[in-house]
Amino acid sequence: LVSQPLPTDDLSVIGTLICGYSGVQKLGNRIATSHDHSVPTNIWWINCGPTGVSKSAVKQKLIDLPAAGLRQKLRTMHADAVDEWRANNKGVKKDDRSPAPKPWFLHLSDYTPEALCLQLQVQESKGLALLASRDEWSGILNALESDSKIGRGTGIAQMLEMFDGCASIAVRVDGGVRQFEQCLVSFYGNIQPVKLREHINGQDVVGQFARFQFNQLLLQPLELSYLDPSEEERQAYLDAKAVLASYAELLHDLEPHTTEITQEARKHLVEWFRPRQEQALLP
Repeated sequence: LVSQPLPTDDLSVIGTLICGYSGVQKLGNRIATSHDHSVPTNIWWINCGPTGVSKSAVKQKLIDLPAAGLRQKLRTMHADAVDEWRANNKGVKKDDRSPAPKPWFLHLSDYTPEALCLQLQVQESKGLALLASRDEWSGILNALESDSKIGRGTGIAQMLEMFDGCASIAVRVDGGVRQFEQCLVSFYGNIQPVKLREHINGQDVVGQFARFQFNQLLLQPLELSYLDPSEEERQAYLDAKAVLASYAELLHDLEPHTTEITQEARKHLVEWFRPRQEQALLP
């Protein structure tokens, strides 16, 4: 009901929706492919399509709206924490005040590498995952390329390390120590195929683009209707949106755990992975 007019098939809908959900989960969720190896349950998903196929509507309906209630809940919680901090520090000298509470998020749309490092400290303290979501993914890629040329040059390396949820310890002259032991970061974006080719430019030496799932949206006219919906259709649509939001809340409330895949699943994974790795290692 929600995705019917969108340029999506089942894979596009499920991949996009689960990517949005990955940002609302608790930190610590992992999938184990063996007794000694596990990976965080993050998803790096990019929808590709030319201008005019309503990529923005896909993001709005399947990424933004299901988590809207949770985002507002966290915003209110932070505002309450700030009010409590102000009350506790009323009349206290500035140098003696406790640090003001920093906001925490489920989704964010823009960041700098330095700010993200600080934010992942906050996310870890709250036990939360994080989704970086951008309608124009080319903007994030441009920022990373600019950071490599005229900034600190840490943006791409940071992105690569976040894929496996690695710990990070950084020391800055102005900001002290920035440290977190684990993170759970997902990415979502929309991009035009021409822009994607420009960014990849025939090579991916560090494996930045290999970490993303690039999904081609359907190249077909949108299924639009000029008819007025009935009251039953309006209500069915509202109910469907509420179902998607309820799953976001359910996932957010689940305690973190590690899911171990079965031997049958490992056999399937190994048989799929081995020939593809051999091909990738060819000159």
